[in-house]
Amino acid sequence: MKFVDSPIRRLTLVATVAVAASACGGGSGNGFPDTTPPSVVSTDPPAGAVGVQLGDPVIATFNEPLSPASVNAASFQVTDNLSNPVSGKVSVSGRTARFTAQNALVKAALYHAMLTTAVKDAAGNALTTAFNWDFTTTADLWTSTAVNALTPPARTSHTAVWTGTEMIVWGGTDGVTTLNTGGRYDPTSPDATAWTATADAAPSNVPPARTDHTAVWTGGEMIVWGGDLGGSNLTNSGGRYFTATNTWTATSTTFAPLPRNLHTAVWDGGTMIAWGGSTSIGLTNSGGRYNPNTDAWTPTNLSGAPLPRTEHTVVWTGTQMIVWGGDQGGLLTSSGGSYRPATNSWSNVSVTGTPSPRSGHTAVWTGSEMIVWGGDDGFGPVATGGRHDPVTNTWRPMQNAPIARSGHEAVWTGSEMIVWGGEVSDNSGAAYNPAHDTWRSISIVAAPSGRTGHTAVWTGNEMVVWGGNDAALTNTGGRYAP
Repeated sequence: MKFVDSPIRRLTLVATVAVAASACGGGSGNGFPDTTPPSVVSTDPPAGAVGVQLGDPVIATFNEPLSPASVNAASFQVTDNLSNPVSGKVSVSGRTARFTAQNALVKAALYHAMLTTAVKDAAGNALTTAFNWDFTTTADLWTSTAVNALTPPARTSHTAVWTGTEMIVWGGTDGVTTLNTGGRYDPTSPDATAWTATADAAPSNVPPARTDHTAVWTGGEMIVWGGDLGGSNLTNSGGRYFTATNTWTATSTTFAPLPRNLHTAVWDGGTMIAWGGSTSIGLTNSGGRYNPNTDAWTPTNLSGAPLPRTEHTVVWTGTQMIVWGGDQGGLLTSSGGSYRPATNSWSNVSVTGTPSPRSGHTAVWTGSEMIVWGGDDGFGPVATGGRHDPVTNTWRPMQNAPIARSGHEAVWTGSEMIVWGGEVSDNSGAAYNPAHDTWRSISIVAAPSGRTGHTAVWTGNEMVVWGGNDAALTNTGGRYAP
C-alpha cells in the first residue's frame, strides 16, 4: 500500500500522538508518564537538630509536587521520645509538607518525625521507604564549667579546639607573661575531675609560650602554630599535641611561612592551611600548608590571593578555604578570596551585595553557606551580616541582630549560629536561624560574666565558652545547651 503525504494526514498524526501522550498520564514534562517515586530533599528542623523552638513547624521539602490527599495525620506523624503522637495540623503546598503542633512542644525533649509510604507525588507514585528524622527542642540552659586545682590559670589570646570528647585550651597570656600551659576539659565528667593539664615541661617537647597563635584539630592531634612569643617576637614554630600520650612534637620550620601572628588556620582533612596575618615587615597575604604525616610545608599560591590583612575570618567548606573581611593596615575591607588546595589556586569572593567592611567579626560554615556577622566597621560594633554561597559566588542579606557586638565568638550548631560575648555591656547572646532568617535571644540565667578575648567550641550539643577578659582575666566559663 502506498501512503500519500498531505497537510490533513500530518495534522491527524500530530493529534493522534497528543491524545496518546495524554492518555499515558504525563507528569514528567517530556510526554512520558511519571513513574519515579518522590524523595525528601530537606527538612526543617534538620535531622539531629538541637535548640528547636517550641512553636516551630516541622517541614519536609520534596523534589516534586505532592498529592495533597496523600499527606495527612496518618502519613505525616510527629511523636515524643515515648512514641506518643503529637496532635497537630498537616498541610501541603506544592513540594512542601508541613506539620504544625496543636500545642507548644515540650522544652528540652527529643521528638521523632516520620513520613510513611502513603505519601505520594502528584502522579500517584508513593515514597519507596518511610522517611524518619529526630530533633531536640530548646533547653536554653547554661551550666558553669568547673573551676578547680587543675583548671588552667586565667588568660586571654589563647586557643581552643574540640576533639570530639574534650575541649583543649592552650597558650595565651595571663596579663604579665606569655603561657605554654593548657588544659583538657571533659564536659561529661564530674567537676572535680573535668580538667586535665596538658604537658608543659620536658620531656614533652612543649612549644615555646605564645599568644595570638592558631590551633586546629586534625582528628588525632592538635597543631598550634605561629604567634607572638612576647615583646613582638613573632614565630613560625609550632607543635603537635597528642592527647593519647600527653606529649608534644615540634613542627618543622623548613619552608614554613614567615613568622606571624593574628593569622588564621583551618584543617582541610590532610593539611593545616595557615594564611595572612601580621609579620615583622607588615601585613601579608602569604601562607602555607602543613602536612603532619610528612612534617613538611608547601607554600600557598600568591597569584590571585586576597590583599594582605589581619583580623579576618576563614571557614573551610570541604573543598575550599574562604577568607573574608579584616583590616588591611588601617583600611577595613569587605573583600575576600576562596582558596582550593587541590589546585593551589585562588578565586575572588564577589563584592556585590557584600556586608560592609569590618574587622572583629565572626564567620561560620553551615554546610552550604558562609555566614559572617558582627564586628566593628570603624565607627563601632555592628549588628549586620551576610550569607555567601560559594557555588554561585553570591551574597544575600540577613536580618539584623537585636544587639550589635564585636570581639564575640560564634559557633554553628547544625541549624543555628550562636553568638556570645564581645564588646557589649552584659553577658547576653543570640541565635540566628538561616532557614527562617530570624534571631532569638538566649538565656542569661547562670550565664558566664560578659567578656572579650574568650574562646568558644561546639561539642555537638553544647557551646562551651572559656577564659577571656571580664574586667579582669578569668578562668571561668560556661556550657550553653540551646
